[in-house]
Amino acid sequence: MGNSDGTFQAALNTRAGLNPFAVTVADFNGDGRADLAVANYGSGDISIRFGNGDGTFEAAVNYRAGPSVGWLAAGEFNGDGKPDLAVATASGVSVLLNNGDGTFSTAVTNATGAPVAFVTVADLNGDGKLDLAAARLNDGLSVLLGKGDGTFQPAVGYVGGGSSIAVGDFNGDGKPDLAVTGLAYVGRYGSVAVFTRQRRRHFPARCRICRRRSLDRSGRLQRRWQAGFGHKRRLGAARKWRRHVSDADHVRRRRRFRGRR
Repeated sequence: MGNSDGTFQAALNTRAGLNPFAVTVADFNGDGRADLAVANYGSGDISIRFGNGDGTFEAAVNYRAGPSVGWLAAGEFNGDGKPDLAVATASGVSVLLNNGDGTFSTAVTNATGAPVAFVTVADLNGDGKLDLAAARLNDGLSVLLGKGDGTFQPAVGYVGGGSSIAVGDFNGDGKPDLAVTGLAYVGRYGSVAVFTRQRRRHFPARCRICRRRSLDRSGRLQRRWQAGFGHKRRLGAARKWRRHVSDADHVRRRRRFRGRR
């Protein structure tokens, strides 16, 4: 617990389930005290522990979420003002709706086509209803738009990323964009895929140019640029690449070009 000066007291361990993987905080039972929701990877369930207001918590109540539970996020999905839960699982994204008293309904799984490592909550299409963004383990992103009643539209998949997601306005248009990190075993180590919103209220089929840096055999830093599909996108990628070339490289290229003439 915090001492209000940036320091902390000794840790007070509380039991959850088997192999707890992630935790989030919200007032699930509406008593004004912070509660815990813990995702247990090994047992495939969620442990809810109500806070007593003094840094201690009541005994855990477990709810089945799905196989290989990963990240989880709290959000209000059905308009009742109570925080619900979205959980990343090997089957997709499981949604557990709050009954209003801190208990939860049976998990409903929303398929994403691949195991999910990470899930986050945001209003991605500006309709005032919370949506889900899920990072798939097979190198991809799934967006599930909320209907406002606790259910979601079918997942729409995008190429890029695969381990964690951050939401922010990266191009200054006032709309939420997504940054998705990649995983080593799917060939995206050291990469971040950035998805920006389009006027038609969803994301492009592939992220804009994603720069990856890696060391070649000689130890020099290489810059690899990855563009989307199609000739026009490759052309746009080449133009953007030129803008990122350093001034020194530009001078050397211009001198070589003049020498050839």
